[in-house]
Amino acid sequence: MKKFLVVFLYFFLLVSVCYAEPQNCPFVWKVEKSGEPTSYLIGTIHLNKKGYQLPSCMKKVVENSKVLMTENLFPLYPAEAMQADVMLLSQSVFSLSNHNQLKDDIGSELHGQLRKLFIDSNFNQALLMYDNLYGWSAMMFLMGLPANSDVVPESGVDLLLSQLADRQGLQRVGLESVLVGANEIKNVPKDKVIQFIKIGVEHKDYSRIMERKLIDLYNSGKVYDVKELALNEEENLKFIPDADKPFWRNWYFNVLLDKRTASWIPKISNQISKSSTVIAVGTAHMYGDNGLVSILRKKGYTVTELR
Repeated sequence: MKKFLVVFLYFFLLVSVCYAEPQNCPFVWKVEKSGEPTSYLIGTIHLNKKGYQLPSCMKKVVENSKVLMTENLFPLYPAEAMQADVMLLSQSVFSLSNHNQLKDDIGSELHGQLRKLFIDSNFNQALLMYDNLYGWSAMMFLMGLPANSDVVPESGVDLLLSQLADRQGLQRVGLESVLVGANEIKNVPKDKVIQFIKIGVEHKDYSRIMERKLIDLYNSGKVYDVKELALNEEENLKFIPDADKPFWRNWYFNVLLDKRTASWIPKISNQISKSSTVIAVGTAHMYGDNGLVSILRKKGYTVTELR
């Protein structure tokens, strides 16, 4: 009998440890409301160092949930890559009729400079039909381009969480179509597109430094330092001429962040009322008065940082 009790106690403690609330888990928030399942927010970065592994606490949060929501539904299989919005995006970023489209859009000099940047970054996806890109789609690819050779999208936290969720059999849901973000870039005036690409090319060394800084801060769990960097207006508009800062300030903070965050709320609210869900989106969407943490608190949820 005594031996049985010892074995039972050991089993109980083991199970308790396995399902204990994750602690010291930067970039993770618990979301609670009376009568609803517990859900979680995870702030992510879309690029990371080769070989990066998810922290065990993030894994535990996913493994004990039923649904993973990400900004888009990351295609993990060929069938998912054939989804309608992905195909529409793929068809819209290239001009099939003009093999000099990018040169026509941004000029010969900038065309050559950007091509070298893509080559140095081994961005073969964009190089396949580089000359057929539109200016706006080149800008879109540039926004997702790793600045350092040891940084890859395959180590992005969103993608790693999606792969884990798939292995665990979780339902995966995209908060928006891939066309949404692309259209926000497509709507940028051509002169501003050229300005963005020119700054990216001229200040590529600075981009390497800032990318490294952001990744190191994130991987070290420096939540508030990442927040300061992500929402720092001076840093984000550092090389923008004063006359153009109002446009880019609105585009970055209101269009790319606040507008998209607000559009996700109905879908998130509906989902977390039904089942335990992990909402994993770019960390910048978590912060500020219009961030997910603040919005959910205003809607009556208790949102607790697990750091």
